[in-house]
Amino acid sequence: MALVGERALKWLFQKVPLTLKLARWLLARDRYVVAIGGHGGKAFDDNSRAFAKHLRNDPGYMVVWFAGDNATAQRARRSKLRVVRKGTGKASIVLLIAHAAVYSHNISDLYTATAQRVPWRVDVHLGHGVWGLKQAERRPSTTPRWRPDLIIAASEKEAALKSDVYHVPPERVLALGLPKHDALIQPQPPRDTRGYLNVLYAPTWRDWLQHSASEFAISHHLEAIKLLSEAIPPIARSDRPIRVTYLLHKNIRHIRKLAKEYCSSAGFSFAVSTDVDVGDLLENCDWLISDHSGLIWDFMVQGRPTARYVFDEAIYSKLTGGYPEVEQIAAPITFGNASDVWDFLLDDRAAAIAKRLSRIVTPLADGMASERLEMRLAAAIRAREGEL
Repeated sequence: MALVGERALKWLFQKVPLTLKLARWLLARDRYVVAIGGHGGKAFDDNSRAFAKHLRNDPGYMVVWFAGDNATAQRARRSKLRVVRKGTGKASIVLLIAHAAVYSHNISDLYTATAQRVPWRVDVHLGHGVWGLKQAERRPSTTPRWRPDLIIAASEKEAALKSDVYHVPPERVLALGLPKHDALIQPQPPRDTRGYLNVLYAPTWRDWLQHSASEFAISHHLEAIKLLSEAIPPIARSDRPIRVTYLLHKNIRHIRKLAKEYCSSAGFSFAVSTDVDVGDLLENCDWLISDHSGLIWDFMVQGRPTARYVFDEAIYSKLTGGYPEVEQIAAPITFGNASDVWDFLLDDRAAAIAKRLSRIVTPLADGMASERLEMRLAAAIRAREGEL
């Protein structure tokens, strides 16, 4: 829809509120309309997906997923969600009428070039994952283009951090837990029948690898694959063969060919985060090796051994950095040497340490995050309707 059409509708809804109520009734009858998306419309995963699938089962909501490409649209439809293509006239109408707009990264998950802030809609920022192992405020794009009405957090500590970084009142940041953790804490089938240990190595992306990366930067990043491979302990120590999958972050998929070559030489399987369901990977691996990624906390809610391999700590801490308090919490699982990573994962205490750290960082990972969020969202929508 052209910008002038959006503005005209916005003006009409503001001047004659009855037209907004009529438009909502025609679209969804007596249900709340929730527009939801994530990752700029280019992925169907994370907190947005988890919350959309939760709301889908409540007859009081009409949930519409905003997809930026065909693959994302197909995945959402397979989960029995209504889908609109981001940037279309239909998407613009849904956003203007919606009771709530819910997104993971920022409002561009739902919008394209234009953005119409409307006073009758509740905007909710879910976030991508647990903060703390890398500085979020260093990148201006992380801060919402406008202040959302609600922001969720994994804990009270993270809520305070987000309030400070986003410059929003503390009462807007709710410690509710993360919806994507709800599925991860569900009982999983035993894995020891596989005959091998399934390990996921998933380093996060680096700014200096995303744009015009030097050969040194790329080789330094990928050399970690070689070092981990060379340090894998023999079967006599692990009691089962260790099979490793390397997950390349979507932001640096331009080094895909070279990364795949490194994996081939190391005997690792290879995957790209755009091509697989990361949630499924986390549910189906025995151990995780990562670095500054919040994926660590997502995996750790399952109480399984997790190790941080910070092979470039000196560079990363200088150019990106994290939050000292959270870095200190993660110290027991942090190593700069590949052999130390494997020694820790083989230690019988590794799972107990994972459970202890998870209780500190993600105390609300109890399977009820989506339900808590739905209750707060419904209350916010009712309050907003009372203001019209």
